[in-house]
Amino acid sequence: MPVPLTTVYGCESDDSAHDSLSGWTLEDLPPMPKPERLDQLMQSAGGCAYVLCQIAIFVGGTHGLALTFLPHFFDSTTADRWKLTFLVLIYTEAAIAIFCLFGILFADPGVIKRSKENCFPLPPHVEVLLRQGESLKGQDNFQEDGRSFCMRCLVWRPKPQPSQSLKAFPPRLRFVVSWLPGCKSNKSHHCRTCGRCVQYFDHHCGVFGRCIAGTCFSGNMPYFIVIIFM
Repeated sequence: MPVPLTTVYGCESDDSAHDSLSGWTLEDLPPMPKPERLDQLMQSAGGCAYVLCQIAIFVGGTHGLALTFLPHFFDSTTADRWKLTFLVLIYTEAAIAIFCLFGILFADPGVIKRSKENCFPLPPHVEVLLRQGESLKGQDNFQEDGRSFCMRCLVWRPKPQPSQSLKAFPPRLRFVVSWLPGCKSNKSHHCRTCGRCVQYFDHHCGVFGRCIAGTCFSGNMPYFIVIIFM
């Protein structure tokens, strides 16, 4: 009986005719790529500072308008009514902006996480390279049946499908809106800065230091759309 070979990643396998995939577990795979934390930190710090400065400017300006100018143009009752309206609106907008900022920074944009379903079966040549302890750096992604296997994250990325958000639009408008944020297909992309594969990927935001991805109803795309239009 052949003696199992122990790879550098701890998986026991041999060259016999049995199912060699049965020996692989998630713990046997190489570590996930390390995100570029310094770049993320610097980008997100700049984005947070920009948003907070904008909030301070608009809240301060609204206070100045409400407390300084309104009493000169309206009687006290009307001025108080408009003052309350303006302050409620500006503080509501500020709260929404802060909520969206947290959503962009901490919501899952759609990262394809390692799991048995997402990682296995390994492509044959990937299994051979891992068994031999060779580096996967520089290897091209593996394509099969419309899916792709990321050679950095070691996950299967699903076949691109049209966004579910397109169903809300008439057929004649779907081609046009398919290019809008939140309405693109679920095409996956490996972000070099974040070190992860992300579904419905739109772009890596250099302002907030995060991948912006998802549909109009998932990921961190809804938060990004709202904060941009504010």
